[in-house]
Amino acid sequence: MYFLKTKNQVLQAFWDFVKWIEWLTGCLVKLFRPDRAGEYLSEAFTKYLAKKGIQRLPASSNTPQENPVAEHFNHTASEGITAMLLAANMSRSWWMRAAALYVKVHNFIEQKGLGGQCPWEVLHGKRVPEGAFNWIRTFGARAYVILPLAGLSQWYMLVWGLTETHT
Repeated sequence: MYFLKTKNQVLQAFWDFVKWIEWLTGCLVKLFRPDRAGEYLSEAFTKYLAKKGIQRLPASSNTPQENPVAEHFNHTASEGITAMLLAANMSRSWWMRAAALYVKVHNFIEQKGLGGQCPWEVLHGKRVPEGAFNWIRTFGARAYVILPLAGLSQWYMLVWGLTETHT
C-alpha cells in the first residue's frame, strides 16, 4: 500500500511496485488495468509502460462493475478502517495507520477466491509461518514502556509497530 500526498507521485509509486513485484515473483508485469483517472494517462506514465512493455487496459468510465473485486475491497476496507478508528476512539488523523494495519491483516486472511489461501501465501508460494501473528495487538491500545536510563515511563499508542509518544 502506498500513501501519496499528490497525484504526481503515482508514477514513482507504480515504478516502485513493479520493481518490487518483479523482484519478488521473478515474473514480469504485463498488464495494467486502471480506472480512467488522469494520473494514469500522463505522457510520462505512458512512456514508462511502453518502455517496460506493459499493456494498459483502462476500465470504462463510471463502471465499477468492470472491476468488482477491487470495488468491493475498497468499500469493505473503508468500513473496516472507520470501525477500527471508532472502536479505538481515535481521530481521523490516524486513518493512514489504521489503513496500513487493515491491509496488512487482510493479506493474511484466507480468501475463497484464492482457493482458501491468503494473499500472502499466493504471493510467496508458501504457507504463513508459525508465529506470524505475534505482532498483532489491539489497535489503539495503550502500552507502557519503561525507559531504563531516564527511569521514566511513557505510554505509546500501539499502531502496527508505529508509535505515537505521549507523556
